[in-house]
Amino acid sequence: MTPNRRSRVTLSHHARTNNRDKKTKERQRRQTSPQNQKPCSLRRALPAAHSIPQRNNKERAKDREQKTKDQKNASGISAPQCVQFKEEKDQAQKNNVIWRGTIKSSARDVLTPLPPDILPRWDDICVTVLSLAHQRGQLSYRLPDGCESPEAAAWWGRRAGEVLPQPNITAAHGLGPAWATTQVLSVLCALGLVGSGQWAAAAEPVLWREEPPEWGLDIAADPRFRQALDRAIIEMPADIRHELDRLVTITEADVTEGLIRREAHQEGLRAEYGASRVIGLPLTREAVKQGLIFIRIHDLDWLFFSNWRWPDGWLPPSERKRTMEIFHDSLAIRMRRAVVRRLYPDRPEFSG
Repeated sequence: MTPNRRSRVTLSHHARTNNRDKKTKERQRRQTSPQNQKPCSLRRALPAAHSIPQRNNKERAKDREQKTKDQKNASGISAPQCVQFKEEKDQAQKNNVIWRGTIKSSARDVLTPLPPDILPRWDDICVTVLSLAHQRGQLSYRLPDGCESPEAAAWWGRRAGEVLPQPNITAAHGLGPAWATTQVLSVLCALGLVGSGQWAAAAEPVLWREEPPEWGLDIAADPRFRQALDRAIIEMPADIRHELDRLVTITEADVTEGLIRREAHQEGLRAEYGASRVIGLPLTREAVKQGLIFIRIHDLDWLFFSNWRWPDGWLPPSERKRTMEIFHDSLAIRMRRAVVRRLYPDRPEFSG
């Protein structure tokens, strides 16, 4: 072997040895670094038990109490109520019941609702259900041909010629057709307003109170309405008649009191917002009287809303407690107008 070749072999051997030594040192360095060191035992790795601060039962109870207060302040209810809400929600989902409870609201549905102390009248419940379903678009009163009225289509923003489901409640007992969602239809059937796909006879006095414009009902011309008018006048209780007399009578003292009240109200507005920013109509006795007439008509309507029903007539005190505050009773308004027109023909301003 020549010297040059021997020297090359020797150099190659030294290079391999040096590389091997470098890799060994690097591996040892990584193993001895603090982040890669593994404890030899759990006892050696963990600190001694006496070095960890221990909380006693009193401190734990204090923490739970503070946590409860924080939850109550954040949600407005106590922690036990939150647990109750969760239990009710889980139970509702298990029973396929819609649960609308919320910890941020004081009004919520319950799985076992309790009836009120005084049950409302059946007809008032029916009117409330019909009105609510109609407002939500779940009940649609249709024209005699089954189509939706242009006014209703414009209200809901529907295009002309838009295809709608056909009525599933047919006309009967002087009432027109209607369409209702499956859920509302089941409620109407349960209330006895719908049967065999058409309006039941019991629905007529209820829907007279709704008086859908699509049906063009002429209630005032019905003989039964005239008979009810005669009864309302003949059988009128003394307290109702006394209240009627008071409401349709506006004295000069009433006008003066109203004028003073209106002036004081406007002065308060000027003091609060500035005279230049308050624009009011001139205060005259005639303007004040017209305002009083408007208020009295409102009070007359409520007198009938709360005390009169068809076909029952004037309600006894026990039945008055069962009435619901339905302020859009079209039939009661018609009766109020007819009674005032009959009893006070010289005061037509109150029969409008």
